[in-house]
Amino acid sequence: MTLGLVAILCALFIGLNLLASRYLSAVSPAPPPSVEEQGNAVLAKRGIEYFRRLYPHKSDQQIKDIVRGQAALETSFEPFAEFRSPAISRPGYNIHEAGFRLIGSEQSAWPLRDDGVNIFVFGGSTTLGGGVNDEETIPANLQELLRQAHEDSRIHVYNFGVGAYFSSQEVTYFQNQLRYGNVPDIVIFIDGLNDFYFADGLTAASRYYRDSIMTINSLNERLGRSRGVGWHALELLRSLPLAKLGDRWIEPTTQIERIEKVPPTTADYDQIYTDGPSITDPHQLETIIRRYFANQRIASGVSEAFGIESVFIWQPVPLYQHNLKFHPFLIQDGHRRVRYGYPRMKKLVERSPPSANFAWCADLHRGRAQILYVDQVHYNPTLSRDVAECVSQKVMSSHLIEKVLRRKRLTNDTQARRSAAALN
Repeated sequence: MTLGLVAILCALFIGLNLLASRYLSAVSPAPPPSVEEQGNAVLAKRGIEYFRRLYPHKSDQQIKDIVRGQAALETSFEPFAEFRSPAISRPGYNIHEAGFRLIGSEQSAWPLRDDGVNIFVFGGSTTLGGGVNDEETIPANLQELLRQAHEDSRIHVYNFGVGAYFSSQEVTYFQNQLRYGNVPDIVIFIDGLNDFYFADGLTAASRYYRDSIMTINSLNERLGRSRGVGWHALELLRSLPLAKLGDRWIEPTTQIERIEKVPPTTADYDQIYTDGPSITDPHQLETIIRRYFANQRIASGVSEAFGIESVFIWQPVPLYQHNLKFHPFLIQDGHRRVRYGYPRMKKLVERSPPSANFAWCADLHRGRAQILYVDQVHYNPTLSRDVAECVSQKVMSSHLIEKVLRRKRLTNDTQARRSAAALN
């Protein structure tokens, strides 16, 4: 009788846990959506007509491919720089395992070849090309423009832009490439937007890495690696479906609703935004600018040590010289800091040009009555092309391609003479 009762109780216990498990599975939150699912959600929410305004020269299918392929920022670990772009292969969005985004059918070989001019371009997501296809990014356009100008297909541009990077990380990532043995002839840095966004100088992932040791210690504590048998037995009971179901009934649930603001329909900034000291603080803005110039000097010094020509570009942003009537997007607090930082930077550059290898490209959309962005900060194909033209003009006016080719010819001639002398 006793054994039969125990068997019945065990069967009842197992059955109730199975039922609780099925119930919890049915009511548990769905797994995080894939990038494509996130893109579909954006398309369903905004409607295709919304995106036709942003991509007037693309078919509906091309628009859908862009939105579905780039709906989320993906990263992988990169030493010292903390993260970079992972290898990705999607229609119109492809990133090599070495970390650079492909530039379409004209992508040059990897590893680097020494038969031409190799150019690395570093920057944030605007350089990477958020919201445009591989062949529409700034580096892709730059390669096309430089090849046309020099009538030489041996100009090879590599897009090392990474979403959420600013100048501090770009310099570090550049140094990593040198450590890996990937030494370009020319390096270009495109900055401005994210330097003001990451005002404290910490990376987008710093809060995760900064607390990682505490998190690991907390996990070890929760796993009970130093606990006795009784603690583990209690934890086993707590992990059963019935116990979890009980916790669900006891703990209240809350739901936070996200309220979206209506995108601006007026050019009057003050009717849309109210900016506090965290955005307008003059001391903070000066600190950001000083940090940028420190990074520029570091990059210049490293480049010179490796015999690399360096170029520094100050990029356009929507809150400087751009008509908000043609910018149907709300702009985050951190990205609004450029409205106060860019005029300061402009005065500084006019008063004392930072270096001969610096170019101001921030005025490109002055007076233009057209949409030039695909979201709050990322360039559409037109503005990407315009930035590339500004960069190419700086490269050509500095005669950097000729300088590199001349240096390589001298090096080759010297090596040939030494080889001939050795044979004699």
